[in-house]
Amino acid sequence: MQEDPWSKFASFDEALWREQAKDVDLYALKIGDVKLPIRGERRGLWPQFPAKALQVDSLANAWEIQQRHDSNAALLQALQHGVEGIRVASADSFGELLAGVHLNMVSLHVVGPSSESQIQVLKSLGANAELRGSWLNASSGGSDDAKVQLDHLNLIQAVFPLLRSWTCPSVQWLNQGDTCYHVMARIGWTLDQFMKSFHSVERKSQAVLQVALEWSVGENILLEIASLRALRLFWEQWLEFHQLPTVSVWINAVNAPYAMDTAKKEDHLIPQTAGVYAAVMGGADGIEAVPHDAAGEVGLSSPDGLRWARNVHHIFREESGLHRVTDPMGGSAVVESWTHTLLERAWEEYRSGYVQDARIKTEH
Repeated sequence: MQEDPWSKFASFDEALWREQAKDVDLYALKIGDVKLPIRGERRGLWPQFPAKALQVDSLANAWEIQQRHDSNAALLQALQHGVEGIRVASADSFGELLAGVHLNMVSLHVVGPSSESQIQVLKSLGANAELRGSWLNASSGGSDDAKVQLDHLNLIQAVFPLLRSWTCPSVQWLNQGDTCYHVMARIGWTLDQFMKSFHSVERKSQAVLQVALEWSVGENILLEIASLRALRLFWEQWLEFHQLPTVSVWINAVNAPYAMDTAKKEDHLIPQTAGVYAAVMGGADGIEAVPHDAAGEVGLSSPDGLRWARNVHHIFREESGLHRVTDPMGGSAVVESWTHTLLERAWEEYRSGYVQDARIKTEH
C-alpha cells in the first residue's frame, strides 16, 4: 500500500498556536474602528445565509454577467459571448445602442433619471411588461430626494413592473473611502427616508420588491466577501426590524476603481479578477468586471479589454464551477466572524442614527 506523506503532518494545535502567538497582533485588518481577527471564532451554528434574488433552478450560486458598451456592434458581439445583463450609463442612448437586441432575452440595467420619452423609445424597441433588470435613479440619498425617487419608481413600475427602480449611491460612498459598515448604515437610513413616502404597510411591502443595491468590490478578497454577505444579512435584519415581509434584495457588484499609478494597464487584471471572485463568493446577483484598460472607474475599453473581462466570468463558471455551491464561504470561521462583526457594527451605527432621527422629530 502506497504511503500517504500527508499523514505525517501533525494536526493543528490551536492552544499551542495561541500560546506561541500571544505577543503577535491577532488582528488581520482594521476597518475604521473595527478590528477583524486573523482566526475567526467558532460557533456551533451560524445563522442561515439569506437567499439571493437571482434564482436558477439548476445552479445554487448563479450570477448574471453584466457589461456596458458604447456601440451596438460591440454589444451584439458581447451578447453572443455570454453577456446576460446590459449596463447602460445613459438612457438617452437606448435607440442607437439597443437596435436589434431581443430585450425579452436579457436584463437591462440603467442608472439615471427616467422620462416618458425614454420609455417610449424602449417600447419601440420591443420592450414590454416582461422587461427584466433595473432602472435606478441614484441620488444623494437625502430627504429632499424622496419625492424624486418616488416619482421615478411610479413611472417605471407603471410600464415595466419587473424592473427594480430604487437604490442609493452606495458605490459612490465606497469609492470615496467610506467604510463598508457605515455605508450599510447609510443604506438603512436612506431606505427609511424613502419608505416614509408610503403610508400603508401594503405599499411598503410592494416597494421593497423594487430595491436593488449597488456595491463596489476591491481586491481584498476575504473582506469583500464578508462585506457582501453582511450587506445581504443587513437587508434581512432591516426588513425584520420594520416588520416587513422577507424578500430577497438584488445586489449588483462592480470593480472598485483601479490604481492609476501602475506601470502597465495589464496590472489591473489582478484586482479585476480578485474583485469578481469576491463578488461571486460573496453572493452578488449581478457582476460587472470592469475591463483592465477602462478609462475611469466604469469607463469603456478596447475590444480585448471587454473580451478578457467576460472571460473572467467564464473561467469562474466553466473551469471553477463556482456557480454550483450555495454560499460557498459559509461555515468558514474567518469569513463568518468577519461577516457578523461587520454586520453588528453596521446595525449598531444604523440604530444609533435611527434613534437620533426619531428623537429630533419628536422634539420638533
